[in-house]
Amino acid sequence: MIEKSRATGWDITVYKIIEVTCSGGGGDDDNGESNPPNPVDDGFDDPFNEGSFGGGNESGGPGPNNPAEIDFNDTGIYTAPILRLNIIGELGELLQLGPHTTPQMQYLLNDASTDEVVDLYNYVEEEQRSNEVKNFAKAAIDAWMEDGEVDFVEQIIIDNDFLNTSCLKSVYDDMGKVAKFKEYLQNFEPSGSLATLRFTADNNFGNNNQDYTNAMAITIPPLSSNEIIIAFNTDSNTSGNILDKPDVFKAVAMIHELLHVEMFRKMLDAVRAAEISGNNLNWANWTNEQFYYDFLDSLENKYFGIFDYFTRYKYGIPVSNEPNDWQHQQMAQHYRNTIKKVLTDYDPTLTIAQKEALSWIGLNEANIKAWQNLDEDPNLDTQQEQNAITTLISQIKNTFTNECN
Repeated sequence: MIEKSRATGWDITVYKIIEVTCSGGGGDDDNGESNPPNPVDDGFDDPFNEGSFGGGNESGGPGPNNPAEIDFNDTGIYTAPILRLNIIGELGELLQLGPHTTPQMQYLLNDASTDEVVDLYNYVEEEQRSNEVKNFAKAAIDAWMEDGEVDFVEQIIIDNDFLNTSCLKSVYDDMGKVAKFKEYLQNFEPSGSLATLRFTADNNFGNNNQDYTNAMAITIPPLSSNEIIIAFNTDSNTSGNILDKPDVFKAVAMIHELLHVEMFRKMLDAVRAAEISGNNLNWANWTNEQFYYDFLDSLENKYFGIFDYFTRYKYGIPVSNEPNDWQHQQMAQHYRNTIKKVLTDYDPTLTIAQKEALSWIGLNEANIKAWQNLDEDPNLDTQQEQNAITTLISQIKNTFTNECN
């Protein structure tokens, strides 16, 4: 039959496995055949509680002699296109998960739901088993093992720490209804991206990001793989703890970090276009120095705006060193209107002045050129404009709703 894939939403061919018990107790058919003996123990438990197919049934229940009693609409075990145990075996080989004793294989064998197994298999198969897809599939298993959430359609993982921070997850859900925010998330659909995205919350943010303790979140660039991570600061020992901030600050942090993500995603696309081996941005480890210049040529041809700011502020410096500086320069100059548009949809009650002030959060730094040269109000000089924005940000911080309280 044709079913809709839970992994990608595409139509696929699946089979419904129905346990059918033959009537007559077995061994009495005219052809002289009898039921086989119990199978030899192969050392594996039956983690699926599926039992065997066939066997006798003294009551003459559902079977070939009583087809009317077989409920073909009953909930069965869906596979795509092979039995669950075989799916897990094939996933183990495809993803190189090792023997059945490894944690990932044990999870698939003993703890994963049938939906998870089938969705994982469909995703890997439908995306043609690329290395990037395999990496995301393994990350998905790890996320499930930690009670995280996986979106195969958008290639997004939401860690358990983020899911369990309900006041943060609530803002994320509301932002998911905003067209522009959703548009950026859709850029991670398998057909349009070589990058994957993870949302996480870090209650040890200060120790893990000692140079950014005043930040509500940080975007970790794809240096060892194609995964981009947004880590939200939930560390109560830092000034940037996002749980202390109003919900509208959380919304600003989400779109702000998603703009960082989009820039890194485009840079990965430039890496692919330059045909550079290794889908990451850690060019310090690229095996050929020429790759870096090929990457710059590709970036210039595909995304000139990013190329312009990258070469103007960060030329020759690996992303691993202060990853956000040049991006903040570009965001302050060109992306604040995007932030204001998202805020308009998120909270239509915000005033123009409030949205203007909120769009500067994270960008109102002394080294940011657009902030240094601020000149949007003809009635105020730069210093007066900066003071007015800073004051309004503080007012919003102290008066707007925070669901975490």
